[in-house]
Amino acid sequence: MVLECWDDDTVTGDDFLGTVAVPLAEVTPGKQLDLPLLAATLAPWPRKHGTPSLQVTFDLVYADARGPSGGLA
Repeated sequence: MVLECWDDDTVTGDDFLGTVAVPLAEVTPGKQLDLPLLAATLAPWPRKHGTPSLQVTFDLVYADARGPSGGLA
């Protein structure tokens, strides 16, 4: 999965910061992933000022109260 990262400007337009590639095999509910922010070319940013990264945590949310087995939780 690839996520786009943008800043949130109130006066000027939002700026594209880069993308983050999320390896789905490593996604576990509640586990924090520290992923490198990639440039628009999907290549790592130059390390002149360090490597920007994004920390993400995924949680499992069910669409209704029946839970994963379909019964009442």
